[in-house]
Amino acid sequence: MDRNSPWGMVVHSASEWDISELHKGGVAFLRIDFRWDTLQPTAGSAFQWLHFDRLVRWAADRGMFILAGLGGTPRWAVDPARMAADGNRYAPSAYPPADLAFWQNYVREVVARYHPRGVRYWGIWNQPDSFNEPVNVCFWRGSMEEFFDGVLTRAISVIRGSFGIDPRICVPDLAKADALPRPWGSHWLRDLLKKFGRSI
Repeated sequence: MDRNSPWGMVVHSASEWDISELHKGGVAFLRIDFRWDTLQPTAGSAFQWLHFDRLVRWAADRGMFILAGLGGTPRWAVDPARMAADGNRYAPSAYPPADLAFWQNYVREVVARYHPRGVRYWGIWNQPDSFNEPVNVCFWRGSMEEFFDGVLTRAISVIRGSFGIDPRICVPDLAKADALPRPWGSHWLRDLLKKFGRSI
């Protein structure tokens, strides 16, 4: 499979036949969100790997590359007072984890499992610039500082600390960061790159 292929596809749930057909069509990259609330829906529970193991294996068998999305806080890891302050209108998955140690553990578990299986590209959160978007398309209800200094910094630390420079880190959907009015303004992308430089 040509790494320079311009074709990629978002795949959250797919059969082996789906992956095979995408491969035949020239798709080289798959974006798969390894959601925390799917992998560990209850506190302290074992991670539920089966679905993602299959997707990774099917992609690897065909020489396809994966952009693995990390994010989606499970309800048990969210401060309920924050959700209540919002009238419980937003999904728990949009909120920063109340304890970043749990977030770090999730990142570590996922990367430790799939980095050896060939996953090299890691996206930290989906559309973290969507604070003021309508409820159905809001994926982040924390501050910019909570994302930069908490979620993103901790994820980079875990990935770089465990696996060195090899994994590539990026933030999904930055191309849309300034497409709509956002509370962080037009400096979101500039501030991200200024703060993290080559870390992402």
